[in-house]
Amino acid sequence: MAAAPPLRKTIEDLSAIFKKYAGEDGNDKTLTKAEAKKLLLGELPELLENPNDDAKINESVNDLDMDGDGVVDFMEFMILVLTLGIAHYDPDLEAE
Repeated sequence: MAAAPPLRKTIEDLSAIFKKYAGEDGNDKTLTKAEAKKLLLGELPELLENPNDDAKINESVNDLDMDGDGVVDFMEFMILVLTLGIAHYDPDLEAE
C-alpha cells in the first residue's frame, strides 16, 4: 500500500494525537483541563514558559478553552495548531 501524501498523514496524525490525550476520560471528543495539560507537556513542552510552573501551565490550558465551557474541543486544539503553524512559517525560506 502506498504511503499517504504528507498533508493527509499530518491531518491523520493531528487527529490521533488529540484522541490519544482526549480518550483518557472515555470521551475522545474533548480534552479535559488535565488532558490538555498532559498534551501540552507531552507534545509541546518547549512552548511552555516554565514546564514546572503549574500556574503557568493552567493559564495556557485556560487560554485553549476559548469558549469557556471547561474543555478543549478539536476545533480549539486545531486553532492552537494553526497558530503555531503560522508562527513557524517563514515565506523567505527556500523549499527543499
